Amino acid sequence: MGRVTYRSRRFGVAALAIAGLLLGACGSSSSGQQSAIRVAFFAPIANTYVAATLKGMNEVSASGGIKITQFDTGFDATKEFSQIQDATTSGKFDAFLIIPLDAVALVPAVQAAIKAGIKVVNTDLIIGTDNTTSKPQIQGETGSVINPPANRAKNVIQAIVNACQDLNPCNLGFMAGVPTIDFEVLAQLTHGRFKYLTGTSPHLQFRLPRTSFRHTPT
Repeated sequence: MGRVTYRSRRFGVAALAIAGLLLGACGSSSSGQQSAIRVAFFAPIANTYVAATLKGMNEVSASGGIKITQFDTGFDATKEFSQIQDATTSGKFDAFLIIPLDAVALVPAVQAAIKAGIKVVNTDLIIGTDNTTSKPQIQGETGSVINPPANRAKNVIQAIVNACQDLNPCNLGFMAGVPTIDFEVLAQLTHGRFKYLTGTSPHLQFRLPRTSFRHTPT
């Protein structure tokens, strides 16, 4: 129960941070009255992690300051790109909240949204090429609410080392989720780091990575 409470609090804090960024960036209407900010939320909805993020956002939006429209990206980066393009040209939204499924490929769509006057915040995953920062990487982007992928990779490696202390041999396996999202890409780059670990700790036996979602490059 404590773990669930911690997770809820963490996403609640993130939701407040996101809402603060959007409310501050969009401001009030010309009449001086604050109208509801129309936010498009792009994410793979059928996911408990995203559900927790959405729950936090819905709790914040209950005050009436934010109206959220969900776009289910379904773990498909190409679909997400098209959804962002369509939402931009529709003119129906003041702001975008994006969980990016491809940190690099989505950049042009995000740049077009910003050029159109839409406020953009990314959460959970980066938009850009720097895996070490939590700061926005696209010029004009309103904000970024993330834990840098490099931090996650470091924690994963340390967790493996700790778990294998009393096991000899300790067979390591890695199953990727969506190979285009930032920490999955970093995990693939970190393959050499795992090999380094097996070199310095002979009891660690690394097995080749596998993916649970297949991705066909276009």
